[in-house]
Amino acid sequence: MEERFGIPGVVFDDYLFFRRKNTWRILRKSAHLAKAGHLKVEAVGIKGFHLIGDFIKPSTRVIQMFGRHAEKARVEVNGKDLNRLAKGIEIPADPGIGNGYVILCRRGQPLGLGLMIRGMLRSQIPKSESRFFLQPY
Repeated sequence: MEERFGIPGVVFDDYLFFRRKNTWRILRKSAHLAKAGHLKVEAVGIKGFHLIGDFIKPSTRVIQMFGRHAEKARVEVNGKDLNRLAKGIEIPADPGIGNGYVILCRRGQPLGLGLMIRGMLRSQIPKSESRFFLQPY
């Protein structure tokens, strides 16, 4: 998160990370966790990251929660471009950002991930959430 997005590691100091296979879940630290230590737990917190090949992909929820701290790899999109992305259409973007995951923002608010490949941007926001962004323009 720090290398790609410029989100300082200190932002995550109040959180615990749990890895199971190729997925990391994130949970806010709490004194109450010790009381739950005897329970058999299937999953805790929210899905934070997923290993895809050689890349660790942050979840939409993590980007929405922590993306405001990002100092790089952010792309501000207007309503028209957001509609196009939500419909699965790639849009041109600044190739200077470099290939890889970027944070899609609307009016400064992180919405989720995009994937930049050779100056073309595609949405990585789940379709179930993209419908909330569709709007008339």
